[in-house]
Amino acid sequence: MKFGYLLTDRFGSHVIRNLVLVLSGEPLKDPDTQKILASKRKERLDKQVAGNSQTGVPREVPQGFKTALSHLIEAAVSSLDRTYLRALATHPTGNPVLQVLLKLELTNSDKGRSHGEDSLFHKLFSPDSLADDSEGTKLISGLTYDPTGSHLVELVVQYAPGKIFKKLYKHVWAPRMASMAKNDVASYV
Repeated sequence: MKFGYLLTDRFGSHVIRNLVLVLSGEPLKDPDTQKILASKRKERLDKQVAGNSQTGVPREVPQGFKTALSHLIEAAVSSLDRTYLRALATHPTGNPVLQVLLKLELTNSDKGRSHGEDSLFHKLFSPDSLADDSEGTKLISGLTYDPTGSHLVELVVQYAPGKIFKKLYKHVWAPRMASMAKNDVASYV
């Protein structure tokens, strides 16, 4: 199953994001989830609806959903090469899909899955080779200053394992802290 083209399709990306979130059991009324799901026009029009539903509480889903989700993520990631995934990080339509996939990989997988050679996180950032001038370091640094890519960096800061976050802080953010504070986009991250 190859559906890489749907990740950047104006309408297909919404379908993929919703499908992945429904299969995962993630809370749909969570404000962070709503921000990723909504289009730019709808983000400003939505009003908070008072209700009894609990935000942030995962929904229970059948085991078959989780199996289907893992197959779906694997199919999405395996069919794309590293260059295309890195281009998606700054693509206005592809970035939200990448955010959903990366968040689910970092939060719902066991520790070994997010470090595997075929994982989305590994393909994007090459965490094993994070050094001062590595490709992963340059990508993270560039995304930190990019208006679209910075959302992906926020997600990495929130959900990356501590060991990887420490490497990123040491090699990417600590040396550039002063310039990041002066930049409108990077200071938000």
